[in-house]
Amino acid sequence: MVKDAMELRSNPIGAGSANGAAIRATNPGSVGFIGLGRMGTNMAANLAATGRRVIAYVRRADQMDKLAELSLKPTTKTIYSTAKSSSACCQTTPPFATS
Repeated sequence: MVKDAMELRSNPIGAGSANGAAIRATNPGSVGFIGLGRMGTNMAANLAATGRRVIAYVRRADQMDKLAELSLKPTTKTIYSTAKSSSACCQTTPPFATS
């Protein structure tokens, strides 16, 4: 399992998974990702390593270079435009507080 972004670059999941099965995208469509903390960044980078085009929504423009190095397509446009321009969308954000 990938522990951080540095390890991902040197050992992408596309090379094989923990159980030895090769992971390849059968239909490399675009996937939108909203919420790129530690978990979301690793998930998005794993998808990009399998050949998927990953559009990564970020709030802070200073994160764009780091995400581009992971073969993601970062954008600071709206969440709506990220979802609309993707075949599928994944949101990995914590729930809002209800109190």
